[in-house]
Amino acid sequence: MPDALVSKIEELEHRHDDKSYRLYDTYFRSQFRPQALGLAVPPELEHLRVVLGWPRLVVEALEERLTVTGFRTRSSSDPSNEELGRIWRANQMAQWSTVAHTEALVQGRAFVCVGPNARDPKTPRITVESSRYMTVEIDPRTGDIVAALRLYGEVDDKPNAGPEYCALYLPNVTHYFRRGHGGWVRDGDPFVHNLGMPVFQLTNRLSLVDRKGASEIADVIDLVDAACRTLTNLGAAVETLSYPQNWVLGATEDDFTTADGEPLSEYDVRMGRLQLLTNDQAKIQQLSAADLQQFVAVISMLAKQLASVTGLPMHYMGATGETNPTSADAIRSGEARHVKRAERRIASFGATWTQVMELAARIAGVPADDIEVTWSDPATPTVAQQADAVVKLVATRAADGRSVIPLEFARRRLGYTPDEIEEMAELEGNDPLSRFLALSGPEVPAPTTPEGDTTEEA
Repeated sequence: MPDALVSKIEELEHRHDDKSYRLYDTYFRSQFRPQALGLAVPPELEHLRVVLGWPRLVVEALEERLTVTGFRTRSSSDPSNEELGRIWRANQMAQWSTVAHTEALVQGRAFVCVGPNARDPKTPRITVESSRYMTVEIDPRTGDIVAALRLYGEVDDKPNAGPEYCALYLPNVTHYFRRGHGGWVRDGDPFVHNLGMPVFQLTNRLSLVDRKGASEIADVIDLVDAACRTLTNLGAAVETLSYPQNWVLGATEDDFTTADGEPLSEYDVRMGRLQLLTNDQAKIQQLSAADLQQFVAVISMLAKQLASVTGLPMHYMGATGETNPTSADAIRSGEARHVKRAERRIASFGATWTQVMELAARIAGVPADDIEVTWSDPATPTVAQQADAVVKLVATRAADGRSVIPLEFARRRLGYTPDEIEEMAELEGNDPLSRFLALSGPEVPAPTTPEGDTTEEA
């Protein structure tokens, strides 16, 4: 059995793709500098190379629309399920969920591990893991994770030695190993937890043929490289061609020396000496400064291409002029495709977070069946517009006197968390005016004919 476990570790370690991780990570952190041919920018101006932050913009603009606000259980008497919220807060998941979403958007996938907490059995541990140190084996038939490997413990003075320790996750048991002289050897007893597979994968852009997901950066690398090269060429042109150039005919070497016979500095030659040559045989001419608008046009074209690929509104790219939205409706129209992409990620990530919290509830002994993740609205309506629309839906009454939407649902649409909604309900129960209005009941208007005349009941 140990040999089989070591073989599984080596198999998963071989699958681990550190090269692609580093590629996307350097683009996301704006650390990748594309190489140029050296024709437009000489080696002396290599320090002018520019790196654009477009990959970070592509990822963070989408991630900012993915905010988990809480959890609900449809079949429970306590729909807000305070215990799930407590577990979420105890693991600081309001912060770490955004880290997981960012990692999944950058690398195509991120991982979440759930396990018991020896110090507090009622609060299981939820941790977010990077694909740099974790890889999984997925059953191609069911799509379930059947094995996972987490590497950890890199030694600073041995950068090429690899991680010193690993954890092999299998259904119902976790094995621990350390790197020995002859390979991986056991590091303690296995942990039998009987929880099934405690590792979950947040997958970005899941496809039928690739269960590893895809990075949001993969589609924009070529465009970003082209934009970086263009801006680098622009920087070189600004340094060399953005001001008029002078050229001289008929001058001698003595025209560029001081009275002591010392050669003039380049600054003196450019700023004054060429205008004051005493040699009557010398002729000075001037060339116009280069037109740099061509670089601006190329950058604008590349920005439009990137916006079309990613669904980003053009005003996110800093574009002005004819592409600048003229009203709030124009802004919402321009963001429609980007919002729809966020809704797709919410559906994908929400399924994983549901599985995570179901296992956490099982470990904590919390009755939580049919868990639903609640998210903030990924669209960007103004607060006044959203409130006005919700108030109208609540105020609109059907023939039986009931609102089109109930009050609790209206509060969720306004972005309040389950805890805040529960607190509002408690405050309403203690408010004498609210109790009076509830007892008096709503005033139901009489139904009217299409012509507006009041009809009598039969």
